[in-house]
Amino acid sequence: MQNASVLIHYKPKVSGHPLVWGIFHVWARFQ
Repeated sequence: MQNASVLIHYKPKVSGHPLVWGIFHVWARFQ
């Protein structure tokens, strides 16, 4: 999923907790 990779690399300031992005990063790799 290219869009997921882009979102991970260009995290907005309103991304929230880093843990959320960590989980999202792992989830995105399985897409």
